Amino acid sequence: MSYDDVEILGMIGTADASETRAGDGAVIDPDYTIRFARAHEDGGFDRVLIGYGSGWPEGSQVAAAVAAHTERLGLLVAHRPGVVHPTLASRMFTTLDQFSGGRVALNIVTGSTDVEQRREGDFLPHDERYARTDEYLQILRAAWDTTGPRDFSGGYYRFEGFHPQVQPHEGRHLELFFGGSSPAAYSVGARHADTYMLWGEPLRETAEQIATVADRAVAAGRDRRPRISVSFRPILGPTDDAAWERAHRILDTITTGVGGAHNLRANQLHPRGADPQNAGSQRLLAVAEKGELHDRCLWTPTAKAVGGGGNSTALVGSPETVAAALLDYIEIGVDTVLIRGYDPLQDAIDYGRDLLPLVRQELAHRKATRPDRAAVQSRARLPIPQPGAGMTRPPIVAVQTDVPELAAFADTVAQLIDDITDERALTTAIRDELAAVLATGFDLPADKTRPDPDHYVMYPLHVAPDGAFSIASAVWNVGQGTPVHGHETWGVVGIHRGTEVETRFRKPSAENVPLVEAGTSEWTTGQVTVCCTTDDDVHQVRCGGDEPVIGIHVYGADIGTLPRRSYNPETGAVHWFTSAWAAGASE
Repeated sequence: MSYDDVEILGMIGTADASETRAGDGAVIDPDYTIRFARAHEDGGFDRVLIGYGSGWPEGSQVAAAVAAHTERLGLLVAHRPGVVHPTLASRMFTTLDQFSGGRVALNIVTGSTDVEQRREGDFLPHDERYARTDEYLQILRAAWDTTGPRDFSGGYYRFEGFHPQVQPHEGRHLELFFGGSSPAAYSVGARHADTYMLWGEPLRETAEQIATVADRAVAAGRDRRPRISVSFRPILGPTDDAAWERAHRILDTITTGVGGAHNLRANQLHPRGADPQNAGSQRLLAVAEKGELHDRCLWTPTAKAVGGGGNSTALVGSPETVAAALLDYIEIGVDTVLIRGYDPLQDAIDYGRDLLPLVRQELAHRKATRPDRAAVQSRARLPIPQPGAGMTRPPIVAVQTDVPELAAFADTVAQLIDDITDERALTTAIRDELAAVLATGFDLPADKTRPDPDHYVMYPLHVAPDGAFSIASAVWNVGQGTPVHGHETWGVVGIHRGTEVETRFRKPSAENVPLVEAGTSEWTTGQVTVCCTTDDDVHQVRCGGDEPVIGIHVYGADIGTLPRRSYNPETGAVHWFTSAWAAGASE
């Protein structure tokens, strides 16, 4: 990842209160909220987080108000799965994304304590909450990234014929942020998150968490880990000494309870006087027990004073010292930093004036003098899997299409692959291009659309000489379908003619684990869908009409020689296979 991809986030509230500011008792102060948001926009922040609590102002409404009074500021809305049905949530946030001009992202907060969850009627235990979140995010992602009616039958949600008609603004990828430090959280977040959010720990512990998320992403079948965000409470002063004097004044204010109204509100999420239930708070308290000061300027007494509740570790120093500390985290693989202060509005102004310019200036310098951060990143694509025992991979044979529309499309795909490194952004761009090509109504040669009476077939239309991508026509006769299978690479599938039915499964975490069905979709002529390895696509597709279905498939490899997995959905047994091109090829 390039240094210019680093994001800086803030956080806004709806009233002038914090651990050190008691406030006037108002829960919502509209004028203050807008001034707070504009301070972030004027200061150069990329997004602001809008938090979640069972009794707090509803985040999407706060975001709508902020969107109406800002121009470019991103809106990261915290959202708790299980409170509303995911079919409604999918429309809530795409509607907000449309009205805000494509500025919305979600921060998924599965839950911190049983007490807080029960305030909204949620009595599921911890790990089951994450299992429900897994289903919830599958539904959201499918609703945002695919079109047409669909059914879903899972352990927590079930619906039939849901047909979302509000997509993200201009077809963009609506991002999911995700937090949690338990094993269940790592598994679900590494599977679904675009950005995985952590609270501020020392560099060593943060690097360990990054490695854990990366490992879970690989186990989930992703070819690159999520982006990583780390949150801090910077305490600035004109000099390091002045900053430390201010830090101790802040700590005294927290511990003496001057910010009583805010502390009471926060105590609902993170009860004090008892060991915290959530793993993230436990980790912060463990760090605090190791010492007050870590690395360059990470200070833990503020976290200990609030029982490890939330984003509560501080970076203390002059703007230059804190900027250097933030860059230390970026160098170990952090992609996003979230910063908020104890004097929320004034600190946001100070950060924008004194801190952010230093960080961005140094990022620009490092971009100019260092090619990238590849040495400390875990985002590189995984190698294409090798064939299983006893298999040999056929050689790649380049194919040039003689269909003019597809020849131009192939040139576009090659250019997009060179220009876009993020898999989701790439597949979204190819999806849009393929939809435009299908809309022209071009014809395919008869020998590329001929069904086989015994099994479905794949014909090569275009294979890049280096095997970087291929375009194929896949033909299913009436009643035919594929086994349950994975792609091991990204894919974009458009329907040239007919109706295709797709049944999705959750990719198992290990072999010989029965698969869980994750919903069914129907695709008809002209529609296009995306299959991402980062989204753990395992599915079965079949002809869904009374005539053969012909699909145009684009893959990030030579699909005719790529080793892939097929699954027995009842037992989870895995069989490796390699397809063969041309008539008679089947899975």
